[in-house]
Amino acid sequence: MNDYKSTIYHELGHCVGYILANKRYDTHLGKIAMELGVERNRVMLEESYYRDLDKVQESTKNIPRTIAWFIEVILGSLFQANYQKRNFKEIFAYHTDGGGTDLSNLLITRGKSSFNWHPNHIDDREGLQGDLNNLFPREFLIAAFDNIVDRINNEIVTHPKRQIDYSEERMDMLCEEISEHLDQRLFNQYTIIIDKWNSYFSARIKS
Repeated sequence: MNDYKSTIYHELGHCVGYILANKRYDTHLGKIAMELGVERNRVMLEESYYRDLDKVQESTKNIPRTIAWFIEVILGSLFQANYQKRNFKEIFAYHTDGGGTDLSNLLITRGKSSFNWHPNHIDDREGLQGDLNNLFPREFLIAAFDNIVDRINNEIVTHPKRQIDYSEERMDMLCEEISEHLDQRLFNQYTIIIDKWNSYFSARIKS
């Protein structure tokens, strides 16, 4: 296999989610690491706000940061779907590569969440997914990131093990390069989405 571009777009979607979250104090998720190739494809958060189920109830009390995490989870499948011209729910579904894991990671926290939410709030066209789809259309993705994706794809196919594990320094450099394509207008729209859903979920805190 010489084309990993769909997978790379997926993981870049997660990166964009983290980069945008880290621009706001109340949504800050922290530093990330990334692995890409034939063995592993994942973007990992150093902090365990939502990975450790014992921390989920307390972590979700920060509703803006939790929404930012929802967005980060969604963006992997959204980037991949828009790049491939596919329906989001074909990818963000059980028994699919990448998207299935993301969906499971999201749903497993639902019972522990400090506020009530339904999967339709996340993956429906009337939910977060719809808001984000308008923010990241395919034309934007190709114009902003295709050169980056092509370069990473070439690195993978020419690597002896076809696997790239990003050091902290390389990850920081990649995030800076991605950030150059995330302008103030886009961040303002991201902020509107965060604030909209913060108001919605704040009215649904569990008693």
